[in-house]
Amino acid sequence: MENFFNFFSTLLFMKRPLFVSFSGTHCVGKSTLLKEIANKLKRKGYSVIEVEEYARKVPREFHGTLKGQQLMFEILKKELVKASTKDADIVLIDRSPIDIIYYILFFACAKQWTVEEIKSSVKFLKDTSELISKFDLLFYIDGVDAINIADDGFRFTDEHSRHAVDLIAKSFYVLARNLGFIKIKQKANAVAETANEIIDLIESKIRNKSKK
Repeated sequence: MENFFNFFSTLLFMKRPLFVSFSGTHCVGKSTLLKEIANKLKRKGYSVIEVEEYARKVPREFHGTLKGQQLMFEILKKELVKASTKDADIVLIDRSPIDIIYYILFFACAKQWTVEEIKSSVKFLKDTSELISKFDLLFYIDGVDAINIADDGFRFTDEHSRHAVDLIAKSFYVLARNLGFIKIKQKANAVAETANEIIDLIESKIRNKSKK
């Protein structure tokens, strides 16, 4: 694991893309927002790589298990390394590594994981936390009050689970200030407006990086 972090850090230093992630509970419009931002950035002339939601790449039978979260982490690592080797200005990631932590905490309770599973998750949480530090911008998307749940055959469709995960995400935003999360409040039917707000922050970050 340490070799991966060293390798990934070296790639970031060489390529210097801006790594931007979108975090939060399910069904708050993260994927739609990411697509809108990517299209707008491309029209502005930026080279953009989109890393799609990695949860959908894990076999259904592992959904809600520690193994499933570990597989998601491995998929995310591979996607980040692949993106780092390409010539791009910005990498947009649908879900941050910390989302894995949200769902570990949620599933440990909701699926009644065994004591051994919970113990096994402790080191994994540390590895996930370390990966978070490699990102330039971490956006927490707060949208449970603005975006309706859509049944796509994959995500939970009950409000209880959506609010439960959002409560965990809010707790990290409020208590773990050192992570540097930026809260973005979603509004109903305002994707373009929210995308412009985030693009302003991305471009500000790019300008600040270029001065260093």
